[in-house]
Amino acid sequence: MTDLAKLVVKLEAESAKLHRDLDKANKKLLTFGGIAKKAGRALRGLATIGGAALGALGVAMGVMLKKTLALADRIGKLSQTTGLSVEHLSRLRFQAELTGTNFEELTKGVVKFQRSMYDAQQGLATQRDAFEDLGITLTDNQGNLRETEAVMGDMADAFSKMEDGAKKSALAQVLIGRAGSKMIPFLNEGREGLKAMADEADALGITLDGKLTAAAEATNDNLSRLKAGLEGVFLRVMAKALPKLEEFTKQLVAWVKNSDNVAKAMEKINIFMKTMATIGAVISGVLKLIGEAFGAMAAAAS
Repeated sequence: MTDLAKLVVKLEAESAKLHRDLDKANKKLLTFGGIAKKAGRALRGLATIGGAALGALGVAMGVMLKKTLALADRIGKLSQTTGLSVEHLSRLRFQAELTGTNFEELTKGVVKFQRSMYDAQQGLATQRDAFEDLGITLTDNQGNLRETEAVMGDMADAFSKMEDGAKKSALAQVLIGRAGSKMIPFLNEGREGLKAMADEADALGITLDGKLTAAAEATNDNLSRLKAGLEGVFLRVMAKALPKLEEFTKQLVAWVKNSDNVAKAMEKINIFMKTMATIGAVISGVLKLIGEAFGAMAAAAS
């Protein structure tokens, strides 16, 4: 074999090897492209999920903010009507949840209990005898009524040592009112049990203070003012627009009452609808012809 022939054979071999290497490289590129596409889809999916999660978190935070404002406002107002501190009331709410007691009934019961304390101090026999039966002292060394929380703690201690039954239920209703029997699970915890739950509320960070409730009340009041202001703007706009709207509706009613007007309007609408249908059919036919023409041109070119 001549040197030229050997060179040709070598070139052919190198060319074949080059083609094989190019094929391998191309396959790798295609594989990488597929991976990149999958990664891109995955990233887009994560972005979608992340956006949805952030949106859901924003909604949840908004709902939580609204509930927190409402709760703090409510506790603040209850503190004013019951004379109990905001801290005590927020602890009572947690204690009510743990003992299966309705918080609204509990607060009403506390108000009635305060009245029973006052009535007993004034000598009302029914309430005085009930407190004496439970071994509870209502006044301090100066003859003043003790704090409601302290006296209720005494009642809880007494109830925790009593057997459940008619006497316990009757005493609860005498001193606490209609909610008395429903508050028995709460009172059965005793002073120490109630204190443990109050301490837990503090540890969980759900005990409110006066500053928070005052800020919540002010915020809710401002939101109410903002709502009222927007309503006022709308009413002022409507006050100017209503006379014109009244005149327009009056003319419209008069126009409708004229049967000829209605018939003419319906006729025009009918003509318009038919015209639009005809135009649509014509456009559809033209598009069909154009499509067929392009199809014929493509067939001829091939």
